[in-house]
Amino acid sequence: MNKYIKDICWVFLGFYLFAILFSVVDSGKKNLIDTLNLLGPFISSGGAIAAILAVIQIAHHRTLDKQYNSSLLLINTIRSYLKHAKNCLVADDLKPKNNRSEWIRAAKLIISCGELESKIRKTAHLYDLPELVIQLDSLIDEYRFILCRAICIREGNRISSLPASFFCGVDDWENKSFDDARNEANSRNFYCSDYNPKEVTPPFGSTELEERSVFVVAYFMLGKIYNKPFDTIVKSQYSDIPDFFQYEGMAIYLRCS
Repeated sequence: MNKYIKDICWVFLGFYLFAILFSVVDSGKKNLIDTLNLLGPFISSGGAIAAILAVIQIAHHRTLDKQYNSSLLLINTIRSYLKHAKNCLVADDLKPKNNRSEWIRAAKLIISCGELESKIRKTAHLYDLPELVIQLDSLIDEYRFILCRAICIREGNRISSLPASFFCGVDDWENKSFDDARNEANSRNFYCSDYNPKEVTPPFGSTELEERSVFVVAYFMLGKIYNKPFDTIVKSQYSDIPDFFQYEGMAIYLRCS
């Protein structure tokens, strides 16, 4: 819109310069008073048009400020969501967690970030606000880097993928094969009936990480944000996760889920 206002101003400027030039050329047939009287209507109407353009410009700036501030609020919301997602996935000692419910929570927070990201990018494109995209990309890259450093195995300055046993949600996963971890996880998935009837029901249910949550987190670590509902994820999308580098364990787990 700002571009169009400038174009309109140039058109009217050219129009008035032509009117003045025409009046000067024609002034040889008229005295000074007649020449000034001829310019009067142009000057008065020009002032009115300038005032209208000024009002339009002010309204445009107010719209820009409103959209910019609204987008900043969304960026801060994304920051809060990503921080909470990081806390669900990474412990205080920067070691990865393998808690099923927390991974689901983190995945849904990341999806919410994807929905907000789409709105911000649309606003930035529509109102020509590239600084919003810069802030957004910087924030997403910051948390992507944190997760890439935490959800892996580190030995000195070397990193490798977490084993697939990690995603079974069992303890001591470092010393268990994928098959052993899956067998242990499956043994916990059934309701235990031999408990004291005077006590409350012991915890039961699946410990294996929900494969859709693993997909969303891996997708984010790859630099992308899944922005569709959690329940729309299908197995055919798991092939988007590469089976090398620090994504290898995730890819194996998803392929075998």
